[in-house]
Amino acid sequence: MQYDALASVPINKFFLKIYQEEPTVSPYRKGIRYGAPDASINITPDPYGGCHIDVMAAFSKKQGELIKEAIEDLSKIFKETKAFNSIWLNFSLPCPLSTIGMIAPDSFVIGTPGKCDLIYDRQENKMRVWSWLTDKVCTIPSGATHSVGGAALIIDEIERKILLVVNKDRIHSWNLPGGSFDPSDLSPSFTALREAQEEGGFQIEKSSNIEPRLIGQMQFPQNQFAAAISQIWAFFLDNISLKTLNPPQDEIERAEWITFDEVLRSDGTLKGYKLGLEIIESLKAATEGRGCQEQKQKNDGMIIHV
Repeated sequence: MQYDALASVPINKFFLKIYQEEPTVSPYRKGIRYGAPDASINITPDPYGGCHIDVMAAFSKKQGELIKEAIEDLSKIFKETKAFNSIWLNFSLPCPLSTIGMIAPDSFVIGTPGKCDLIYDRQENKMRVWSWLTDKVCTIPSGATHSVGGAALIIDEIERKILLVVNKDRIHSWNLPGGSFDPSDLSPSFTALREAQEEGGFQIEKSSNIEPRLIGQMQFPQNQFAAAISQIWAFFLDNISLKTLNPPQDEIERAEWITFDEVLRSDGTLKGYKLGLEIIESLKAATEGRGCQEQKQKNDGMIIHV
């Protein structure tokens, strides 16, 4: 059905606008793939009502402008014809974020809940930008909009303490500070450190010698779009726990420097809150010089790798 929908819109105009040539047409699973003459762009539907535009090559600024205009035109056509509920721009990695900014139309306001967001598809190693096109409630799972994130294990080896927070939307448990990858972030480790400072309410001096180390990841249940992954990054910062914490009251219920002993001797609870294995095992891995080994244990639907 979705292949018929794709065939029903003037897809040729998209390619003519950019390349002044007709697209190549080839079989794709049980349908049709429309491709650029140089195979740098493919357009295919998915089984969930979305249309995917795969961008697989670098472009000049002029070509980028043409692609941007053509995608905007397609979005309008899809909305008018109701042929698709969403449009996806897929960029093969490595891909500079400037390329995404060059090609994504202005109507794609990344970070708008239920309307548009950017995700990292770890399984296919692609960055995806999606835009919801209909007035109906968005059916893209919330996990798909947070497919990669960074969690920070801030370690003070001198004072033997780490930073833990209690989020207002996860009020019953301690968490590593962290969040989803933002288009302005340089990497998931950058995300982790940024979120730690925001959620803890403190600043790390730019002169600090920061060498993040990937020690693990949390993998959440997969959905039809991508696996949700949160990478755990360790930051060893001497005397960092001497800083006063001032967490944002609208987001964080509690932020505290917790001693190694309190974490490692915990039976799964600490000061009235749950303490998950992702924290205990990550601290063990970091202090023992380990990281990213075999699957360790399942915990509340998460698969923890340390």
